[in-house]
Amino acid sequence: MANYSEMYHILFNKITDIIEELQDIQRQTEEMYLQCQKHETIALQVYNINQSKHVGDTVKNTEKRPLR
Repeated sequence: MANYSEMYHILFNKITDIIEELQDIQRQTEEMYLQCQKHETIALQVYNINQSKHVGDTVKNTEKRPLR
């Protein structure tokens, strides 16, 4: 008969270890970012396709307004 309690504990412990490892890696990469000498901010423009006008079978954006 399977020992479900033991199987659960093994699985739980392994998942917990992996989550902690991922959190450590995230902290490390965040620290690398913060220590970066050059911070560049890139503003991305997102356009709503519903604000486009159809021309034939193609869609042509006549006004590009960022989504809010």
